[in-house]
Parts: sequence; structure tokens; C-alpha cells
Amino acid sequence: MNHNEVKLNVHDSGTRVFLPANWVHLFTNGAVDRGSGATFAGGLFKGYNRIMIHTDNLEVIQALQDNLLVKSGIIVLKRVKRIMRIEKQWLIRYVPIKDNQVTDYLAKLNL
Repeated sequence: MNHNEVKLNVHDSGTRVFLPANWVHLFTNGAVDRGSGATFAGGLFKGYNRIMIHTDNLEVIQALQDNLLVKSGIIVLKRVKRIMRIEKQWLIRYVPIKDNQVTDYLAKLNL
């Protein structure tokens, strides 16, 4: 971790995280169509160098915070990790599934 990176893992959905105005929140989710096997994972940010990533997947949080991706075949995780190395500051926050329903719905629309 270099001096510009910040790691945060908030497990309590009631916890409010207040960030300065120059941070962007990225809510992420993935979806799988069990019938066809089609998958989608998404999230978008542009023009920001301070990012808070919100996800409802604890395994993804662990993989992004640790160096578990070396042997991972999950290309989207490798790409996110590469972006995180480039960006100046980032935070990761766990969001329970019940609080991430809008993002879940949007991910499923793309299947």
C-alpha cells in the first residue's frame, strides 16, 4: 500500500461515512443468468481520483484488499485492482444486499 491509498471496510450498514466533496461513490454489483450463464458486472466513474467502492460481496472486498488476485481467473477483479493501483485514494465499504437492491436491479437489466 502506498502513502496515498486508504483502506476502509465498514460492516455496519447503519454507519455513515462522510467524505469530502471530491470523493465519488461507486456502487457495484454483478448478475448471473443461471439459465444461459451470461454474466454482468458493472460500475462507472470518470474524472475522479478518490473513490469509495460499495459492494455487497465480502469475498470481493477480501480479494481487493489482499493480494489474492495473483492466481485469480476473474478478469474483472484484476482490472479493478489495476485501477485501484493507479488511483490516488480509495475506500471499500461493505453494503448488505438489502441496501444494494437498486444496483442489483441495474446489473440484472444488463443480462
